[in-house]
Amino acid sequence: MNLNDAQQLLANVSQKMPIWEEYRANISSSKIYYDAQHQPSALLVFSTNQFHPHALGIAVYALSSDMFSIILNDAIQEVGRQHKDRLVIWEYRPFSPFTEWLLTQGFSVWRETVSPNAQLADIALPTSNTTEGQILTTADIQANHPLKTQLIKMSLADYRQVHTINPMAVTTPAQWERIVFPDVFRCTHGFYQAQSNHGLYFSL
Repeated sequence: MNLNDAQQLLANVSQKMPIWEEYRANISSSKIYYDAQHQPSALLVFSTNQFHPHALGIAVYALSSDMFSIILNDAIQEVGRQHKDRLVIWEYRPFSPFTEWLLTQGFSVWRETVSPNAQLADIALPTSNTTEGQILTTADIQANHPLKTQLIKMSLADYRQVHTINPMAVTTPAQWERIVFPDVFRCTHGFYQAQSNHGLYFSL
C-alpha cells in the first residue's frame, strides 16, 4: 500500500478521528482504493483484538458512496480468511456516511459508551465514613486484598455481560487484574463502597 496516498486521502480528516488511530496502528493491515483517475478514494483498515477473538474490526474512510458495497464485500471476505464470525466497527457520533449505510444493510448499533466530562477535582466528596458506605481510593483497594479480589471479579463479570454480542476471550481474574491494575483503575480517583444484605457494591 502506498503510504503517501493514504495520508493524502486523510489529509482533511481530524487526526483525532478513529480512522487515523486505526490506520497508524494497523498500516500493514490497510487497503487503499483508487478511482478511475487513479486517485486515492477510500481506505479500509482491519484490526483484531486478543480479548475479542471472534470479531474482525474495520475502520473506513471513503470519498464516495460508490465504494461502499465493494469495501463491505472485501471486509466480509477478510472475515472468512481470518476465521472470524462477525464484523465490527467503532465510531464516534455522528456516524460516518459508511456506517450510516451499514445500518441499512442489516448491521445494528449494539453498544454505546458515554464518557463524562466532569472534572473530578470539582466534585465534593464526604470525608467521613457513614454507616451505609465509605469512599475508597485506588490505593485503599490495592492495599485490601479481599476488596481488590472482589472488585476484580465484579468488573470482569460486568465486562463479560456488556460484551455478550462480541464475546471476550476466556480470561481468568489473574489475567484481568494485570489489565485493570494499574492502568485502568489508576485513572479512577475513587470508589464508593456500599454495604447491603447481599454483599458489597462498588461505584466509580
